[in-house]
Amino acid sequence: MDCLQNSWEESMEGFQLSKESDDVGNSYWYKEVWTNENPRIALENAEVEVTEENVGKLQQECLHIFDDKSERNEMLANRARSIFDT
Repeated sequence: MDCLQNSWEESMEGFQLSKESDDVGNSYWYKEVWTNENPRIALENAEVEVTEENVGKLQQECLHIFDDKSERNEMLANRARSIFDT
């Protein structure tokens, strides 16, 4: 479990506040940066052999797993409720 926690903390280095914007002018206030190291860590934690083929397959299969932001939006709303006591 310590390995998983250490890996998680290392992967958190990619999380950052951002002042960038997308191609339609929406400003980002938060940005996640995933590197090639993240799937390698995931494979190690899953006890799967870390090869370029396995890294590529995992990346391809996970390409859109974060597209549905409804859970994250609900987390933001819950936090807003708790901060502003609504």
